[in-house]
Amino acid sequence: MAGVTRPRTAALINFALRTAYGAFMLGDPNRVGQPWLGGVGAAPSTVPLRGIGGREIALHVAGAVAILGGAPTRPWLLASLGGDLTDITATFADRAQLPDGGLRACLLTGGGSALMTAGLIAFADD
Repeated sequence: MAGVTRPRTAALINFALRTAYGAFMLGDPNRVGQPWLGGVGAAPSTVPLRGIGGREIALHVAGAVAILGGAPTRPWLLASLGGDLTDITATFADRAQLPDGGLRACLLTGGGSALMTAGLIAFADD
């Protein structure tokens, strides 16, 4: 394992938490989607939520494996940030169709994650 510095360790912890979030979204999309999208029911409304959960798992597990193998941290953090910004942009574009608080839920979750990831990018040492 190539030198695990504090910034790399922070990125790995972030990736582990994002992987857990993705697993939760994949396993219980109704619970995750309710504050964001409102009345989420059976498929097909759970399909995109499970897709996002799968993206979270695949991206962040791959990033963690790459980092543990000595790969640079920054590209994986940028990809993670891109996912958050895509979710926020899509939510903002369709905000009129969301329940009260849906945009706020996305901004708190996705925006908070994006800010944390941006901070990790700023302090990345590779």
